Amino acid sequence: MNTLDKAPVKTIPDASGRQVPVNCIRASTVLQHEVAEKIRDHFRELAEFTKDKKKQIFEEMQAYRDLLAQEYGLRSGGTRGGMTIRTYDAHTEVKLEERDYYRVTPEITIAQALIGKILDDLTEQASGDLRAIVMRAFDTDKRTGQPNVGSILKLKSMVIDHPQWPEARRALEDSLVVISSKSAVTCHVRPDLDHPREQLVVDFSRV
Repeated sequence: MNTLDKAPVKTIPDASGRQVPVNCIRASTVLQHEVAEKIRDHFRELAEFTKDKKKQIFEEMQAYRDLLAQEYGLRSGGTRGGMTIRTYDAHTEVKLEERDYYRVTPEITIAQALIGKILDDLTEQASGDLRAIVMRAFDTDKRTGQPNVGSILKLKSMVIDHPQWPEARRALEDSLVVISSKSAVTCHVRPDLDHPREQLVVDFSRV
């Protein structure tokens, strides 16, 4: 007697990795699983495409830099340092830059105390608005719990007429340690010279 082969039972994995037959799961849950998988696959395809394009863009920027180096008799190679290139009609601007990422050290509390003392000494000349602007640099980011590095860098570039300012500025410098650097490319375009350039936004930061 011939035995008909049974069709395999369709299963999907649960959170612990066990394969569960779909006929034991609510239809809406199975549908949710399948839709999430499809969207995940779309994201993976886009991530791979973006990664390949990023590599191509950096290679083209490097090739242009190498040609310039050869023209002036320099040895080519390496991408450290910024560079801006534009189309002849000035509608497109591409910028390569090195972005440093910082860690904030305990010296930031010393800098904050010194600058607070400086502002106290300058009470007559320093308005409440100036104090708020300066001390805002020490506000912590809600996500990281750390002071905002950009605000600290802006504060470090200020010039305050006080004998302790150089010491406070040194404390600010010591409070920031570069932990990594990353090359970034941005592209700004405009339809004509009457309009400002606007950035073509693509998030390369995670690929």
